[in-house]
Amino acid sequence: MRVTIRKKRWELVFRNLDKDERWAYCEAPHEKGKEIVIDSGLHGAHRLSCLVHEILHSACWDLDEDAVQSAADDLAKILWRLGYRGPDDDED
Repeated sequence: MRVTIRKKRWELVFRNLDKDERWAYCEAPHEKGKEIVIDSGLHGAHRLSCLVHEILHSACWDLDEDAVQSAADDLAKILWRLGYRGPDDDED
């Protein structure tokens, strides 16, 4: 799925990632053909948290990892409490 964040386009992709490496990642906004990749094995609140985290990275590339992680955790908790559920999520 193509997404636009701050006037830049990424391909949002769900694919199997090596768990020893990472759960998700976002490629730099200046790269051509850039992707936001989320491990396809993630579900529920954990998938939401990773998705929010990587979208924040793409929107605010200059923020450090601690700021992104803290904001992503808070936003994901709020969205989950408001009822966000993916197509195959249960009540985690």
